[in-house]
Amino acid sequence: MSVDGKEASTAAALIPEFYYDLICRVLPGILLAVLFWWQPLGAPIPEWIVKLAKEEKIGAIPFTLLFVALVGVGYVLGILISPCGSWLRSLYQEQAWTRVRNDFPSIYDRIVSTYKECLAGSSGECGASAPKTGLTGEPRQPKARNLSALLDADLKARNAQAQVLLPKLNAEAALCENLVVPVLAWGIITFTLAANRGTCPWHVIGLTLVSVAVSGRVGWDMYLGFVRRQFSFFRIVYGP
Repeated sequence: MSVDGKEASTAAALIPEFYYDLICRVLPGILLAVLFWWQPLGAPIPEWIVKLAKEEKIGAIPFTLLFVALVGVGYVLGILISPCGSWLRSLYQEQAWTRVRNDFPSIYDRIVSTYKECLAGSSGECGASAPKTGLTGEPRQPKARNLSALLDADLKARNAQAQVLLPKLNAEAALCENLVVPVLAWGIITFTLAANRGTCPWHVIGLTLVSVAVSGRVGWDMYLGFVRRQFSFFRIVYGP
């Protein structure tokens, strides 16, 4: 492969990672920043936003700096709330894998057989670029997070379409999971501040609970679709 070809391949490989960061980290982080700026802190709307709303011109450099700052703040906050989204996924990850396993038992058995040496923590061959889990023994039904990590890394190394599509599906599911954090935090803090002022905004509780329920449900559906797509790519890579 030529140098230009290698550079193009490297750039193509970075696109899914950039998409993942943008979707599941930057956007929830920006939402968290905006919600806290708007309600709990009671801060005024920045002048540059007012100008944009009125379609007035603002300097290109200030706008660029503010945009970069917003993305940077969103990314940092997104990194901080990501563990909470991962914890939320852990609540239903096993159930999602159980459902797909029951729908496609033969494919599941082949997946476990393909990665059994990795799951046992041995030094045998277990698929290109698939990470070791460090597990000891050979569990009959491995933990979903370990098997999913092995499957994801191997499929992306072996199939160009999986390298692009799987991070996208995973990012969309993680987005819904991470959105629960800013919405819930905003609802709790807003209700607490209002209660301290002697009011009881029940609409805030209702809006928060509905938003959390919808985000969690959509996150479950999207993660279930992500696991099904992993099974589909496994059949493509290793044959029916």
